[in-house]
Amino acid sequence: MGLVERKYGHLLEIALELGKTSSVLRVEDNSFTYARNPQYLSKLKDTKKNVQVMVPFPIYKEAEQLPMNVDVHFIDGEDNIEYIWAYIHNEVNKDVEPAPIIIGNNCYIHETAIIGVHGNTYALAPDGSRIHLKEIGGVRLEDDVDVEALSIVHRSCFNNTVIGKGSKVCVKCNIGHNVRIGKNSLIAPGVLLGGGTTVGDNCFIWQGVITRSYINICDNAIVGAGSVVLHDLREPGIYIGSPARYVKPYDETLR
Repeated sequence: MGLVERKYGHLLEIALELGKTSSVLRVEDNSFTYARNPQYLSKLKDTKKNVQVMVPFPIYKEAEQLPMNVDVHFIDGEDNIEYIWAYIHNEVNKDVEPAPIIIGNNCYIHETAIIGVHGNTYALAPDGSRIHLKEIGGVRLEDDVDVEALSIVHRSCFNNTVIGKGSKVCVKCNIGHNVRIGKNSLIAPGVLLGGGTTVGDNCFIWQGVITRSYINICDNAIVGAGSVVLHDLREPGIYIGSPARYVKPYDETLR
C-alpha cells in the first residue's frame, strides 16, 4: 500500500467525489487543490468559492486565516505534498482528455514548431521514482501570432497557455506550461520562459533570456539578451543582467 492510500486515502476519496482539481492560482468552485507555501495559500483568502485545499502542516497558522468556505487538510511536514498532489490529481483526471488547442486567425506556425506538448512537472515519490503531473489544459494562440521554427509551446496544467494577439515567438524558444504572453510582444530566439510566467503587452524579450517559473513581467518591458529573470518586473523599462535589474526607462525605439 502506497503513501497516499495508507495516510491520505480520505483526501483521495474527497477529491474523487468532487471529480475536479484546480490550480490555487485560478481556483474553481467545488474543486480540490493544494498550496505548498503561504504565498500560494494567500490566493484563497478572499475567495467565495467552496474549495478543499491541502497544505503542509508547518503553515497551519496561515491556514487558520482562510474563510469558512475553504476546507483545509494538513499534510505531515515530512511527506512530499507535491507527490501527494500529483497522485491525487492524476487519479481524479485519469480519464480526462486534455483541452483542445485553439489557433486564431492569420497565425503562422512553422512546420517544425510543436504546440501542445506536455509540461515537465514531476513529483518525487517516496521510493525515489518520479511521477508526471498530468496536464489537462490547452493552448490558445490569439489572432496574428507567429511561432517560428523549432519552438515549443507546452499545454497548461489547467486552463490555457496563452500567446496574445500579434505576439511573435522566434526560433528555438521554449514556452512553458501556463505561460501567458500579452499582446504585441516579441520573444526573441532562444528564450526559455519557465512555467507560469506572465509577459505583458508590448514587451521585447531578447535572445537567450531565461525566466524562473511564475515570474510576472509588466507591460512595456524590454529584457536584454542573456538576462536571467528571478523576480517580478513591475515597472515599465529596460532590464539587463543576471539577475535582471532595471537600468533605464522604456524606449520603444529599442524594440
